[in-house]
Amino acid sequence: MLTKTTLEEIQQLTQQLSFTRFNVSDKENNFEEPINKALEIVKKEGDVIAQSELKMIYEKIGLWFLFNKRNKENALKYLSLYKSLFSDSEKTSLDYANVCNLIGHAYTIDGTYEDSSLFDESNAIYKKLLENEKNSEIIKQIELDMAFAWRYIGLYHHRKSNPSEAQKYFKAAAEKYDKYRNNAPDVNLAECWHLIGVSLKNEKKFNEALQKLNEAYQMEQEYCQLHGTHFMLFITMQSIAETKLKFAESITDNDQITALLEEGEKLLKAAYQPQITFFKEKNNADVAKTLQFWGDILCAQKRYNEAIEKYLETLEIKLAVYHDPKHFLVKFTQDSFTKALKMINKEIESRNEKYLSEETKKNIKEIFQQLSNIGKSAQQELAKFYYSYAQFLLEQDRKPEALKSLKKANDCSSAANGEDHEFRQKITEQISRLEKEIPTKKPEFWPAASPQPQVETSKTSTNEPNKMIYSPQ
Repeated sequence: MLTKTTLEEIQQLTQQLSFTRFNVSDKENNFEEPINKALEIVKKEGDVIAQSELKMIYEKIGLWFLFNKRNKENALKYLSLYKSLFSDSEKTSLDYANVCNLIGHAYTIDGTYEDSSLFDESNAIYKKLLENEKNSEIIKQIELDMAFAWRYIGLYHHRKSNPSEAQKYFKAAAEKYDKYRNNAPDVNLAECWHLIGVSLKNEKKFNEALQKLNEAYQMEQEYCQLHGTHFMLFITMQSIAETKLKFAESITDNDQITALLEEGEKLLKAAYQPQITFFKEKNNADVAKTLQFWGDILCAQKRYNEAIEKYLETLEIKLAVYHDPKHFLVKFTQDSFTKALKMINKEIESRNEKYLSEETKKNIKEIFQQLSNIGKSAQQELAKFYYSYAQFLLEQDRKPEALKSLKKANDCSSAANGEDHEFRQKITEQISRLEKEIPTKKPEFWPAASPQPQVETSKTSTNEPNKMIYSPQ
């Protein structure tokens, strides 16, 4: 049974965890400490907690992870536990409909989730509840909860590439939120505008998309000034930046392209550190998304060195979040990384001095140390980088450096399981030839021998014998 201390803790928590999904992020509230206490209570073995109290604790923990941490796994864990405690007779209630919404919302954090069944279930319950309801305040609450479901039914159609149906639901939800907001900034209305903007972007209606996204961004800024930072602000900044990138890729006016890409990068820079501050950690899927878009914009600006740095940072976070090197989002970033490396290889082949600099060598050295994260195709592309760089060094008769670069190319190709056997053979042949051409390192003072190797005489003080320094040919 519960101890007296635990009962008292639960009674206190009931008062402290007084938030809803609408105010869980408000700046005047600090729920971190009571949430940690709640987590301690539900982990205690042998305690029997009343179902009504346990439901409340599971719901609040789920809301916290969903809206404050954007942590899909933990949100689903506690919201599913909450849902499991509803009896059959309660499965037509407003609370049950709402938990269906919340679980569905948690699933949609995964950008590939395309199932509207939870939202369809909640929507049906809301309709039934409205049939006989007369109380205006209860009607308002049901309609706002229904608008939440409509947003995500719209998102389902959006992900199924059905823009007209998606926008129908987004606009219907926006009308409900607008009806009840009393001219106050509403993050839910802003999210509807954001989703409409994203849908328009996918239709390549970039000017209309940016107009809607900027409206959402402005309202979210106003909301955050009143209530504190909300995670949706950063997601809208990402969407504006991505839309500017897609817009830039669709036009030929160089000045407009430059402006769009610079504006997009500025937004992502502005989002990055505040996101980490908001989530109180860097290893978060939303932070990874900001870095991914940032890398994409740097690629479009032909700043490939900087792009691969962002992609590596993205990979580090995604591997920490998903714990699976084969996860499709990890693969997506690996592919982006490979594309950037291919572009660097082209620049080296054309002897672009920027990509033959010490800075590039430093960057690539750092990349080489993280090979396990970048995937086989990227490893093979990195092998090509080292090979191309070796050819440049050979043109300058810098054979020892070229040999080092070729050996790294060979290591990378091995890590990729030697997919291109002809290329691998070319590397090993050059390594073998150079190893024969470059003599083994000699002692500092050459012994007398005939014929003498070609040497240079270094200038030394009168107190030291002349040093003979070997010059490789």
